[in-house]
Amino acid sequence: MTYEWVIIGGGVQATTIALQLRSLGLPKEQLKMIDPHERLLGQFEMQTGRIGMPYLRSPLVHHCHPEPFDLKKFAKKEGYVQAMIGQYQRPRLDMFFDHTRYWIDAYELETCHICQKARHLCQCDTLWEIELEDGQKN
Repeated sequence: MTYEWVIIGGGVQATTIALQLRSLGLPKEQLKMIDPHERLLGQFEMQTGRIGMPYLRSPLVHHCHPEPFDLKKFAKKEGYVQAMIGQYQRPRLDMFFDHTRYWIDAYELETCHICQKARHLCQCDTLWEIELEDGQKN
């Protein structure tokens, strides 16, 4: 199968890129995200949960949606208490995940997710071929 975009990874940066592409009109059928975790942001969720991080280290505008102040709008709309702290308005981690999941669902990114590891990448003529851990090629 041929796709316009294939993103290897399902973390914060990969999800940010995917949301930007979808918001610009890329059909979900033309996007794949290859990541071995059960769901997008799975690794980040696990790591931040392990250390008990209540707020992000980054400021409010560093989130996955293309609009810089969308997280602030989301916090107000959903009625989060103490949504941000400090001079740089660092957002609550749970709110960050809720906001990101909202947009993952809205743009149907989980339907683009292939839950595997990419094992090999090669350029074949004008296309790129990605071999997955189960031997499937995309």
